Amino acid sequence: MRSEPWLTRPSSGPRRLPDASLAYVALRIAFGINMTMHGVNRFLGGVGKFAGKMAQDFSTTVLPHGLVLAFGYVLPFIEFAIGILLLLGLWMRWTLLLGMAVIAVLMFGSALKGDWNVLGIQLVYAVVYYLLIARQADDAVGIDVSRFERGAAR
Repeated sequence: MRSEPWLTRPSSGPRRLPDASLAYVALRIAFGINMTMHGVNRFLGGVGKFAGKMAQDFSTTVLPHGLVLAFGYVLPFIEFAIGILLLLGLWMRWTLLLGMAVIAVLMFGSALKGDWNVLGIQLVYAVVYYLLIARQADDAVGIDVSRFERGAAR
């Protein structure tokens, strides 16, 4: 059976990323943009305004007002930092674990409020964190990858 040239992979030439690595990097970058822009949008709208609205939204729950307000002030900075670290591919294990912890806290709050639509969206975020944690070996681009490659070459 004859194979069409456009169906075959070149036997030589520049190194190509395996599909799993390409998919991982694309997901990491897309999610990094998402998380970075969460923080940026909260900065642009005013962190105090965001924190106050969050505290107001949770006023009907058992959570203390001061705790929710403090979390609302810190959350934009955490989201922004997670996003930038994802984009850079830096400290990936700890970045992803922090992100999973943050989404778990947010899911707890949404469940307390009985906001099941938001909880469903947050569950998608948890699945993305799971995939990025579980498939870290597929990451082929980023600061962590180049640091480990340099360390292995020594």
